[in-house]
Formats: sequence, C-alpha cells, structure tokens
Amino acid sequence: MALPQWSVTTWIIAICVAIFVIDGFLGKTIPGWMFVGSTDLNGQPLPVAQNSQVKPSGQIKSLSLTRMDSRLGPLVQAAAQTIPFSSNSIGVEPLQIKNEMVGFAWFQAITPLQAWLHFSTSTALWSADSPPGRGLELWRFIGFQFLHANFSHLLFNMMALYFFGPIVERYLGGKRYLAFYLICGIAGAAMYLLLNFLGIQASTMFPNSKIPFVLPNDPTTPLVGASAGIFGVIMAAAFLAPTAQVLLFFVLPMPLRTLAYA
Repeated sequence: MALPQWSVTTWIIAICVAIFVIDGFLGKTIPGWMFVGSTDLNGQPLPVAQNSQVKPSGQIKSLSLTRMDSRLGPLVQAAAQTIPFSSNSIGVEPLQIKNEMVGFAWFQAITPLQAWLHFSTSTALWSADSPPGRGLELWRFIGFQFLHANFSHLLFNMMALYFFGPIVERYLGGKRYLAFYLICGIAGAAMYLLLNFLGIQASTMFPNSKIPFVLPNDPTTPLVGASAGIFGVIMAAAFLAPTAQVLLFFVLPMPLRTLAYA
C-alpha cells in the first residue's frame, strides 16, 4: 500500500499531531517520572554517585504526592515533586548512616514520548548528577521538534507551518525543505545550549542576581516544540515573498516581511 502523496509540510503536521495524540493517551495509561536533580536538606545541590540508580518507587503513594497532569504540559510548566531519600537508596558519596535522611530527590511528571524525545542539556550533552547512561542522546536534537506541551502550543505552531511552509517547500523542493526545517530546529537547540551555558556561568559569577535573556542554572530544563523550525520557515518565506499580504490574527493585514521581521 503506497503512502499518501502528501507534501512535506503536510507530513510534518500529521506527525506532530499523531505524536501529541498518542503521547496524551500513553500519559494516561503509562504514567512516568523524570529525575531532575537532588538537593541536601538545605536546598543545595547534592551530587549522586555515578553508579546509583535514582528512581521513584513505592514511596510515591505513601507520600501522597500531588502529581501534575501531564496533559497540561509539565515540560513547559515545570512542577517538580520532592521525594525523600536516604543515603543508601541513592548512593550518595560519602555514604552516611543507613536510612539517615540526607536530602531530596526531585522528580517531574512526564509522558513516555516526552521522556524519550524532549531536549535538555543534561540529556543531549552531559549530566553530572543524573543516573548513568544519560547524556549524548543526540536523537533529541530532532525529536523535540515533534513534541508540544499542550493543545494551543500545537495549534498555533501547525497553523503557522500550514500557511508559510508551502511557500518555502515550493522553492526548495521537498528534500531540501525538510533538511532546512530540521536544521532550523537544531539551531534552536544549539541556542538553548548556549543560553543554558551562559546561565550557568552567570549564576557562578553573580549568585544572587537574575541575568536577563539567559536560561536558569538548570541543565535539566526541557525544551519541546517546533517553534525554532517554524521561525526559520517564516523568515525564509518572508525572504522569498516579502510583499505577500497576510492577516495577523486573521484581522490585521500586513506584508509578510513586516510580520517576520518586526
């Protein structure tokens, strides 16, 4: 059976919608948690031994944690939960007395596909305090582009792609257009890494100050969405058809170059 003769733009939209629907269903049937870090009793970072396995266990129910609904986009509206741990349960170095309370492990509610595809510094490059095996998960440079935090996030991104994608696809052709779209998304991930690095450096140099335009000192902060790729498509469309008239919010007419560059 042959695949439908859709444009690349249509395929991207279909894949994004399918992933959103499937992940929403899986989130209800296969709930998951993502380890995002650990702190001592004073809230300071607490390193985890490299040979440790930090996982939420049966303790979750006994602690009656309020889990954030995954459908609301916990990756964007981050709401980590705390789970007490003891030194022997996570392998903190040096080991303390067995079952002595030494701090907190932080977990965040997450759906299966978000857990596998979301982008962050700690998953894509390295993580000093994550369980072993994390880092250098390079597929995330592509995968996060097909995730969306909630319905409105998906809707506005797909509307932009629907209206502006065909302009660029007709000019570049399907294969080059797909490559351009994905490269724009990868560039967005690279900018995320740069801003996260600057945030880490800024927090080291100015620990009590908030520096604008940089990401917080948190390598686990997740990135999801097609916005970077779509922004690249809009900029390319404005270059190819600068005087084309578009309706902002379906009401306000303006040239495409004004919409893209303003």
